Amino acid sequence: MRLLPKSIFICFVCLGLGFPETDGFLGPLPDGDPGLRSLGEREYDYIRRVTWLLDLRGSVLGEYLKGARLPEIESVTNLNLELIKDNLLGDHFAVEKMLTGRAVPANMSFDPAYSECRIDYAEFVEPITNKLLEAYKESQCSNASFPAAVCSILPPYIESKNQSSWGRKMIDAMGKIPEGIVEGKLHWVGGFDFCLDQKVNYTYFAINSSEGVQREFAGQYCRLDLSSNTLLSKNIELPLQLGVCVPDNCSPENVSFYISEDNIVLSYVLNEVLNMTITQVYCGQVLDSSTDIPFQAGLGVLLTFLILGIICTIYDGSFRIMVVERQLRKITQGSLEKLENKEKFVLENLDKEDIGIWHRLELVVVGFSWYSNIRKIFSTRKKPHHLPVLNGMRYLTYVWVVCGNTYVFGPLYQEAWTSANIVSALLDLPKKFKFQVVINYHLNTDSFLLISGVLITYWFLKRVERNDNKLSVRIIIHYILHRFWRLFPAMMLTLMFYTCFYRYFADGPLFPKDIGDAGNCRVNWWVDMLMVHNLVRTDYLCLTWLFYIPLIFQLHVFFLIALIPLVIFPIVGYVLLAAMFIAHIGATAAITTELRQNDDPGGMFTQYYLTPWCRAGPAIIGLGVGIFLHKTKCHLKMHWAITLVGWICALGTMAAVVFSSFSEFKEGGERWSDAAHAAYDTIARSAWAVALGWVVIACSTGHGGLIGRFLGWDLFMPLSRIVFITFCTSAMMIFRYVYTNRILLYVHDYHMRYIIFGHLFYVTIMGLFFGLLWHYPASIGIEKAVCCKTFNQWILAGRHPEKLLDEHHDKKKD
Repeated sequence: MRLLPKSIFICFVCLGLGFPETDGFLGPLPDGDPGLRSLGEREYDYIRRVTWLLDLRGSVLGEYLKGARLPEIESVTNLNLELIKDNLLGDHFAVEKMLTGRAVPANMSFDPAYSECRIDYAEFVEPITNKLLEAYKESQCSNASFPAAVCSILPPYIESKNQSSWGRKMIDAMGKIPEGIVEGKLHWVGGFDFCLDQKVNYTYFAINSSEGVQREFAGQYCRLDLSSNTLLSKNIELPLQLGVCVPDNCSPENVSFYISEDNIVLSYVLNEVLNMTITQVYCGQVLDSSTDIPFQAGLGVLLTFLILGIICTIYDGSFRIMVVERQLRKITQGSLEKLENKEKFVLENLDKEDIGIWHRLELVVVGFSWYSNIRKIFSTRKKPHHLPVLNGMRYLTYVWVVCGNTYVFGPLYQEAWTSANIVSALLDLPKKFKFQVVINYHLNTDSFLLISGVLITYWFLKRVERNDNKLSVRIIIHYILHRFWRLFPAMMLTLMFYTCFYRYFADGPLFPKDIGDAGNCRVNWWVDMLMVHNLVRTDYLCLTWLFYIPLIFQLHVFFLIALIPLVIFPIVGYVLLAAMFIAHIGATAAITTELRQNDDPGGMFTQYYLTPWCRAGPAIIGLGVGIFLHKTKCHLKMHWAITLVGWICALGTMAAVVFSSFSEFKEGGERWSDAAHAAYDTIARSAWAVALGWVVIACSTGHGGLIGRFLGWDLFMPLSRIVFITFCTSAMMIFRYVYTNRILLYVHDYHMRYIIFGHLFYVTIMGLFFGLLWHYPASIGIEKAVCCKTFNQWILAGRHPEKLLDEHHDKKKD
């Protein structure tokens, strides 16, 4: 029983941030090992620079470390029970003030719900706290010099009784002071599932009553957010979190009031010893899907897609081939058996016959077919003028995205602390050479911009070439609508899924009360729909990780300024592209220099990372690569020495861009100047794109060697086809993994690599599912139904007699 008082006090002692002159529960810090005292101005500045590079503008970490001096949190280790005892026994005035000031608010004193909560809560807490009150009263009130007013206020001590077994379990489920506080363990979780498993049935005896009343309740897990008044007085805001197990008839307000006001000992420890305030109590989500209209609407949409998928798959797999054969009979004006004798007639008319509205509607049906869409995804048949190097480049860039997001989303970017060693991770990991790949993973956006620039230019010029090198309004409209429709449905359906269902993803001790990004989607969805959420209302970003989608669309539309003259007056187009690139460099240099000098990470995110004029460089370089490949028809002769020098320069440039930050973050590294940072921000992304552009050109013209064969590997074809929808949904899956954990995540190299591979497998499977459910039907299926022109295209869109028609299709491509 002697351990029980320690367990209840430790729940609050572990959060104390006062009394630095006493030794802590860990004992005095040894000489030469100052613990968090080592986090001085230099180390704090080091952490801030890391968070700048990791784009943590909106994270709790980035916000709460702003202006803070982390050595202040070393006082969390300077607490022990002797300190509480000394304060409780020696500070008569504080005790008297606390006791005389205990006025129960009217809404609590007459609230029967709080009375019910208090009975059950006190039943397992007061057997501990009342023993200390008894000792206090016996040791102090027998002293004639002790203020009699204090003794008269103390409540009569309830007869000592043993703690019940279920009470021990409730206490055991609460968060306790852990190891690793100096590493940054700022959230003391407790036993979430163990707490919820408690089903208590006991007999309650009121004071001076011999008749017991049977009562029952279940355990309820609540998370306390606490703020230190000591730190706030020093302009340091650092939220600390503690899990407690309380009766399920207690509301968050009841829990806060009982701890901070009603229970004498707990309130004294919290308010006087620790000088802390409970800022929020979160006891989980109370969800009622029957009244949640967004949930019902989203579920209706998903069920509609699911039902359509099932019905359309049955039609496509079982009946469509009969529909196609009937159309072929009409064309041959006879039986299907005569088709071989009339092959020439059939093949000529397949490309001449226009299709009607019913054929287009049938294509919409086929677009929802999982049978046909799976065949399209996993097909390795190469289209004419295909650039296979882009498949491998696209997928490996996505792998890089998952690698970076695994570190950032959850362990660092969060609404609740989910890491057990956030301070040491931020201090130690960037000092490793290999970790620069994670620090600079934001370069993945520039890789996507380059790939997109290559594809749109190559596609646009091929379309013009097939139109007898004549530019028409139809080609321009098709260009814009094609880009918009390939991006819009998948992004909006992802937004719907995230907004309507994120609160139903899961629950747990780490699950935040609100996910700010998802909450923004409920009010900012229209900005995403207009493809401008990287420019408008950026303080309320929705789907933050998809900011590059409107960026790409805006650049694609803007690039028409150069693409149109490129067809009509090529020299003018080249001059415009060069002018765009020079303007981009100038604007980026001016903006980043000012932001770095003003030490403005928020502005760096909204004015640099999100804006098309600061991110256009890689896309413009992609346009140049696309033009070059189109002009050369992917045929280029180079001397082996030139090829070798090109590869050395490209790989060296890529390594320099990714690993140059090591010179700053390594042990003993010197901090870059603001001018150096601005120069890197201005040049690095374009340099990265130039190096990737060489890879694309070399691999597409037969000078790629092993790298070209690897990037053009057929396995990357199906994987690259689901990269976009997987990218859209992967962050939600990573968030779900992090927030459903029952314990904090310890950020360690091997552990994180294991999680990365798990995420890759899981999000790829989920990406395939969401691709079949809505991306391929909504984005690709409907577009094909609208753009289909001939019977040949209509037949090949779904299941059909394969041998003859596929041979014709291959001949036609050749």
